Amino acid sequence: MKNGYKILKNYWALLPIALLCILLTGCNTRKKLKEGEYLLDENYILCNTTQIPEEEILPFIRQQPNRYLITFSALKLEFFPYHLWLYNSIDPEKMVKHKEERDKKYDEINAKRKAKNDIENKKRLAKGKKPKPVKLKDKNEPTWRESWIQSGEPPAVLDSALIKASREQMQRFLFSKSYFQARVTDSVKVHHDHKTVDVFYKIKAGAATHIRNVAYIVEDKQLEYFVLQDSLNCLVKKGMRYDADVLTRERDRIVRYQRDNGYYRFGPESIFMLVDTNIEGALLDVEINIKKYAYRPDDNQDTLIFVNHTRYYINNIYVITDHDIFNRYPTYNDTAVYNDVTFLYNKKLNFRRRDIVNKI
Repeated sequence: MKNGYKILKNYWALLPIALLCILLTGCNTRKKLKEGEYLLDENYILCNTTQIPEEEILPFIRQQPNRYLITFSALKLEFFPYHLWLYNSIDPEKMVKHKEERDKKYDEINAKRKAKNDIENKKRLAKGKKPKPVKLKDKNEPTWRESWIQSGEPPAVLDSALIKASREQMQRFLFSKSYFQARVTDSVKVHHDHKTVDVFYKIKAGAATHIRNVAYIVEDKQLEYFVLQDSLNCLVKKGMRYDADVLTRERDRIVRYQRDNGYYRFGPESIFMLVDTNIEGALLDVEINIKKYAYRPDDNQDTLIFVNHTRYYINNIYVITDHDIFNRYPTYNDTAVYNDVTFLYNKKLNFRRRDIVNKI
């Protein structure tokens, strides 16, 4: 009897493995492909001679293959596209039919509930009570088949339009990273036996363009002093490879620095980065232009006036010790001033004013 129990126990231990084998062998993820359709298996980038890592270029490929449940990156092995299997395991016709049958059943249930609720509400109104709302079945709630298929992902059927879009986006990305002459071509390798394809993107980078000079043109002379004073921290350096993202970060850095320096209303719209590529060789000049503050007067909205940027100074400092966020128009009975800091409060202070002022 004990031997029989051990054998049965071993069988139960092997059951999950057996089920997994049946699942893996019984699942043909390409069975629903139409004639002439091929499943995208992998994307490859060839001849990447740029200084840009491949990991930064791959996200610009618009169409990606279906995800796999088990992957071994080091060995480049992948097993069982689980999410695709989820999607393919549902019959769309059965899903629609089941949805229609369920909605019809819900309509019958809701009609009965409305009729019953009307009768009950008439009785409640006769007693002087408020009517109760009816609780109806929600037809917008997905069926189990719809929930199941939403957890999966449709097959990544090769799309030539997405290949073209990927190629163009990769070229624009390379252009923004200093490779102005970069060209990307594509090719497709078809595996007819498996109805899958591999897509290859070949990069012809050309020479990278570097920054020859960086110049500043600031219309506001007072602001110019603070901009040039901080120019040592500029992210755009002479001799570096051109990078549009670095120019954007430098503009944001200038804005943060000038706002910290008292120019409260200074914004990125006042900064223009001009790039001059009309230079021999793979070189360019960067000109950082900072315009005056522009506004339209209230009495003439068609006119744009440029003035120097306003530098703001601290006037008064108030400390409210018992602030109520729910009271939009508070009043305070007591006021105290310590080292030019005004304290507003209603209740007695539970701390020394000096301690608070020393933290400001």
